[in-house]
Amino acid sequence: MSFLEIQAKSYGVRWAEIAFCLSGTVISGILLLASRLSQYWLPLDALSQFTLQVALIGSGCGIGMLMPRARSLTAIVSVFIGFLFIGGYSHYVSAHPKILGSVQAGELPLRVVTFNASVINADTDAISQELRRLDADVAVLMEFSEKKYAVIEGNRGTYPYIVGCVRGRHCHFAVFSKVPIASSQVREGWDGPLMVRVTLGGAFSGLHVIGVHFPRLPYVTSQFKQLAVLLDYLEQLNAPMVVVGDFNATPFSKLISEFAAKANMQRLTRLPTWPAYGQLPQFGIDHVFISTGIRQLESAGIGFSSGSDHFPVVVKLAVPAMKGAIPQG
Repeated sequence: MSFLEIQAKSYGVRWAEIAFCLSGTVISGILLLASRLSQYWLPLDALSQFTLQVALIGSGCGIGMLMPRARSLTAIVSVFIGFLFIGGYSHYVSAHPKILGSVQAGELPLRVVTFNASVINADTDAISQELRRLDADVAVLMEFSEKKYAVIEGNRGTYPYIVGCVRGRHCHFAVFSKVPIASSQVREGWDGPLMVRVTLGGAFSGLHVIGVHFPRLPYVTSQFKQLAVLLDYLEQLNAPMVVVGDFNATPFSKLISEFAAKANMQRLTRLPTWPAYGQLPQFGIDHVFISTGIRQLESAGIGFSSGSDHFPVVVKLAVPAMKGAIPQG
């Protein structure tokens, strides 16, 4: 091969790599812009779920553009390292929780867990072990099919109050509680999302803990229709509440921001929780929201997936106690 042929090949490779990185940067920018236009066309909110990953791809391609050579390889390696970082971040933060406050006079601590246990997950021993390890006061489990009934039987000693659809053939929820449950309701055939509500008793009397499960992508329009119904339901409750569950939406989505704003609730979660395969979750779709008057005591963390494609989320709260209750540390 002649010198000119070598030079021509070198120039061809260089321009191909530049085109590769440039196209990645431009396409990422277009997708990020489009995801912000969901206020004009709701289906675009589907793009917002991938905001972090698209930004990472665009950044990786931008880094590749700056390199004098091996631009494509640099971009690919940068993106790969970014994905590893996202997945590892949840585990690191969970292993080093931040203390955000302490229980004050007139408050009681409440440890809450939300966990989509996966409808196809049959590892009831692992689920039971994780429930006991997380040591929640109230745990809301979704996709809790009848074949998981062994989890209920194996945890009655730890959780004396268990409600949900429990024995239903297509059971979707189970709530495990150390705190007395004054009343409960499961709604699976209404216009809102799949939902369970428990109203606690005892020292936590009047506090609602609500678990929800929204449809997954690409059913964005259905998500927002169900959101409107859920917001009406919550407004009628007009009481302190904790809303948890699988929203199938990341913190970057219009669905999550609209729920927080219209329900006047604070979101406590941002960690990736799905998928659990490979132990490197990429999308934060499992959330915890609290109403005014409830405080966060520790940063939210994830547990062990225990055979599910989701990681459970755990958070410690400070809840106003009923008059006469003795605050605990």
